[in-house]
Amino acid sequence: MTLNRSDEALLSASLGGEPEAFEHLVVRYERRVYGLILRLCGRDQDAQDLFQTVWMQAFAGRASFKRKSRFSTWLYGHHPEPCAGLAAAQSLQRQRSGPLDLEPEDPKPGLLDRMLKRDEERRMKSALQTLSPADQEMLALYYLQDLDYAEIAAVTGKRIGPLRVQVHRALRRLKSAMGRTDEA
Repeated sequence: MTLNRSDEALLSASLGGEPEAFEHLVVRYERRVYGLILRLCGRDQDAQDLFQTVWMQAFAGRASFKRKSRFSTWLYGHHPEPCAGLAAAQSLQRQRSGPLDLEPEDPKPGLLDRMLKRDEERRMKSALQTLSPADQEMLALYYLQDLDYAEIAAVTGKRIGPLRVQVHRALRRLKSAMGRTDEA
């Protein structure tokens, strides 16, 4: 069964002329890849465009996967061009940001908790937009994609020591932008 095969086996099958094998990789990783791109660029339409670009480049470059790392690490690191262009996408997103949703909430149980959570999410998104694209990428890879430092180093080409410092400092800057003083 194709779904139970490893990423590497699916990639090999794809290279061997089995087109549905690559489709299974897309299905396997689509939520994580799309989620990362959406968090970095903020706009659904921009994220959809970049998502398509990443997968088209992955398909075109799939023969370059050397099995020295996990497929997911290769996928994030082999195609930095779309993610590098996210600074421009973020700038567009800020320029095009629409009106605030001022719909009144239904007074239901848990309303205050939902409102507080939504407010915290808005503050987080706003604070993230004040960070550099490099800081946003580090936080997204570490906290949202749950990559470890070795995997992030493979993706970015950075050494692990400085990378740890960059993630820690990015988190401190995020907390500062959110007005929080607790230590990272």
